[in-house]
Amino acid sequence: MLFVQEIDLWYRKDVRYPEYANVRNSLKFVPIDTNVIRPDCEVLYHYSKLEQSPDGIDKWHEYYSRFGAEIFGEEIYTFGNGHTLRSVPVHILSDSENYNIMFYDDVYKTVFTLSPEQYGRIQYNERFVTEYAWYYRMHTINFISCDKNKFREKMFFKKIPDYEYKNMQYLKYC
Repeated sequence: MLFVQEIDLWYRKDVRYPEYANVRNSLKFVPIDTNVIRPDCEVLYHYSKLEQSPDGIDKWHEYYSRFGAEIFGEEIYTFGNGHTLRSVPVHILSDSENYNIMFYDDVYKTVFTLSPEQYGRIQYNERFVTEYAWYYRMHTINFISCDKNKFREKMFFKKIPDYEYKNMQYLKYC
């Protein structure tokens, strides 16, 4: 089974300074509600939307989605269920035990392949403009391939992933 956790951290220009950036960059995972784990899915997706202000980081919204084999089809599948304002640029292909994790950067490319018991992370950033404000967004997407019985509240607290892909140099517009 594959567990995917996306952290979508929104912030404005008043917290672009180094002391705030250090806090943002240290946030790699959030605790998981283990009560949502059921044996009826192949991929469990956890989305956590956060906002950073001068007062700290607050949780705005959180949800879990369950997916079966349909997520591995030929069509480019994006996470989300209407709660987010954009789609995640990630596609997953699976053979019987491994997961090929692909990231869209003009084209989809495989950034790593997870075998059982492996952990990977993708990080990217973007700008988002509403009619009221200009936001920056930092995305951290954690992937772990493991049996359902190994799910824990702090399963991503392993500090160093087996694979890591960063696309932080270019600030995407959404």
